[in-house]
Amino acid sequence: HLQRLRSTPGIKLTICVDSVAASGGYMMACMASPGQLLCAPFAMVGSIGVIGQSVNVQKALENFGVRPYVFLGGKNKQPVGMFGDVTKDGMETMQVMIDRIHDSFREHVREAREDSLVKAFVAEGDTDKPPSNYFQLGSQTKLSHSQQSLDRVANGDVFLGVQALKLGLVDRLITSDEYIAERIQHGTRVLKLVIHRRPVGLSTLLMGPPHHSFGWKQWIVRAKNVASMIASSWSDINANSVQLKMDTRL
Repeated sequence: HLQRLRSTPGIKLTICVDSVAASGGYMMACMASPGQLLCAPFAMVGSIGVIGQSVNVQKALENFGVRPYVFLGGKNKQPVGMFGDVTKDGMETMQVMIDRIHDSFREHVREAREDSLVKAFVAEGDTDKPPSNYFQLGSQTKLSHSQQSLDRVANGDVFLGVQALKLGLVDRLITSDEYIAERIQHGTRVLKLVIHRRPVGLSTLLMGPPHHSFGWKQWIVRAKNVASMIASSWSDINANSVQLKMDTRL
């Protein structure tokens, strides 16, 4: 949805990170329109990486005489799991899967932030030492800078806002409150989204929300639940009343 908004003509998508936008959070935040990814100075962004963890208890169970059997459809389905022997091929397959997801994550960030990452990379003067695949051609030079600028941020590391700005991960240091106040001062009309929740009455408990329809079996189940709630509340009221009378007599 964020990518759709960003690509919609006439819409400028501004995203502000006040506390944390790491991993999947940054995957969404980097979808801001060019120049519109804002960040608080001490917010944390980045973590452009992937992690996969698994606990295998096969040998522990075998020590107690328990032998689990795992049946798979597809040789690469769950190469490493809680049950079953862990093999070298299984671990290599699992690592390939992790790397594949990481490459897709990196490509997503590169497409969204390439110009900013390269600009920050060149500004810091890290281009004096070209990589081995560097060629004195315009397109190849840009590709090389793009790869290097991405490599230094897409390694799973997390950066504070002040560091992320220097690396090209964000565009400006400012909190959301400061940005909104700034827009108001410039005469921009600012709207606040307020969610109003419908009061829950007896009819809602029995029949459900107005846009839902229930069969008679579901209605009976709901009626039983409501009756149980009323009975429980009535029991609590009676218990408190008895306790109050005893206290009064004492």
